[in-house]
Amino acid sequence: QALDLAAKEELQLPRDIRQAISTARVAYNNYYTGFLELAQTVSRDGSITPQQANKMMSPFKNQIYSFEKQVDTLLEAANHHLKTSADDVHQSGLASTKSMAAVFIVGAALIVLFSGLTIKRIRSGLCQLSAQMEDISTGEGDLTKRIEIKSNDEIAELAGWFNTFLEKLQGMIKKIANNSVNVDRS
Repeated sequence: QALDLAAKEELQLPRDIRQAISTARVAYNNYYTGFLELAQTVSRDGSITPQQANKMMSPFKNQIYSFEKQVDTLLEAANHHLKTSADDVHQSGLASTKSMAAVFIVGAALIVLFSGLTIKRIRSGLCQLSAQMEDISTGEGDLTKRIEIKSNDEIAELAGWFNTFLEKLQGMIKKIANNSVNVDRS
């Protein structure tokens, strides 16, 4: 039955295993047919002597050895096929692992590169803002100076709010100056 089941599945098996199954099937059928003939002979003749039984069993011993050899060959072929398949799966797994590692390394490198570029851009904007604010604060108190806005990011927004603060401060100081002139006149 196992050989018949294997025969149904032969199309999916490697050539060496299909060949071993076919040879094992022939050896088994020879043994089975011979054994049936022996059983029929014994049942017809009644009783036989041990020498006659030995003589009748001799061809079956050879067939059993042949069948065992074919089963061993089949098992060796199946083991070889399984080992080869396992090796193929292992190699495929290694290749996949190497591919994933390469993608990870490239991804990490890109993240580091883009992070570095972003940090450089932010630092550059902050340094420019800091330099302009230092220029305004260390001057003679010239409230007409403004920070030059060159971009449309958060640093530019901060510079815009600082410029708005200076405008309001300048307006307050003008009012105070005007009120002080009015007080002096009065």
